[in-house]
Amino acid sequence: MEKNTSVACKATTKGGAPCRARARLTGYCFAHDPELADKRTAARLAGGAAKEGRKLALTNEQPAAVLKTPDDARVALEYALKVAYTMEVGYRQVRAIVAVVGAWRDVWHAGELEDRIGQLERLLSPEGSNHAAHAD
Repeated sequence: MEKNTSVACKATTKGGAPCRARARLTGYCFAHDPELADKRTAARLAGGAAKEGRKLALTNEQPAAVLKTPDDARVALEYALKVAYTMEVGYRQVRAIVAVVGAWRDVWHAGELEDRIGQLERLLSPEGSNHAAHAD
């Protein structure tokens, strides 16, 4: 049956508000049309069955549960990114990837700062300043 593009559904939502979906020729949208109850049930069951097939097979590549260094965090984030890429394509996948990339960026910056501070500390230590003076 085709949609009636000019009329809103004549049903009400669970909250009592008028349904704003476009009505089909029956006067109801797909979600409210009593004649389509069997189709809605079949669609819901098919969607659930499809989700059951989307399980992630975790491998030995799982990172350690305890993160002690920025490198541990990088390994965990790389794994999380692999997991995000296996998700069903959609906004949840995009959000997960953006979150992982943002966290990876923060870890990378922290690691860079840690390296730079270490270099400065070595230069400013008594052994480092003596070594720098002899290097000239």
